[in-house]
Amino acid sequence: MSNILLKKLAERYTLNTNPDVATTVEQGLMQLSSGIYTEEERFIFELLQNAVDSYDEMTNDTLTIKIMIEGDYLVFMHNGASFSPRDIEGICDIGNGNKAKDTKKIGYKGIGFKSVFMRSTCVTIKTGEYCFMFDKQYWEGFWERNWKKEYGIKSDEKVYLMPWQIIPIEANEPISLDTSNYNVITYIKITNTSSLEKRV
Repeated sequence: MSNILLKKLAERYTLNTNPDVATTVEQGLMQLSSGIYTEEERFIFELLQNAVDSYDEMTNDTLTIKIMIEGDYLVFMHNGASFSPRDIEGICDIGNGNKAKDTKKIGYKGIGFKSVFMRSTCVTIKTGEYCFMFDKQYWEGFWERNWKKEYGIKSDEKVYLMPWQIIPIEANEPISLDTSNYNVITYIKITNTSSLEKRV
């Protein structure tokens, strides 16, 4: 069931778009993730906000959050509510999260998660029955391999991109950890974790 939703969301931004639109969206997302926030560790605060917003005091006594660095990954996990299908759709969109109408939620604007892409081009999320990733490298050269006649003439001066930040790819957890007490685990691949270790 989970792979049906992920496939549907992936198709929305691949089969139902064209190279110019996809490139514009990707470049806009890069500006969004790097332009709004100046602090490189800001994404951790955004993940904390999401954890607080997902906390259900009716089912949990205490919100538990764990942050650790394991190899090339910063792993952020919490025992707030697992993602619903609507949550998955929201994280694969811009400003269309399920908190958009609830101004009591900290992260009601629906763009905070995109700040993780300031520091990473490969992010995996495991929650409930879902495990998926956003991976820039996966989409490199996509349009060169899939160019269609209806797109017109491909410009040799332009790099065509995919908005990888909103296209979920079904995945497995990238590293083995004990996550049994947590409902949302985010694996953020970071090439240089030492600067974050000093700041976090």
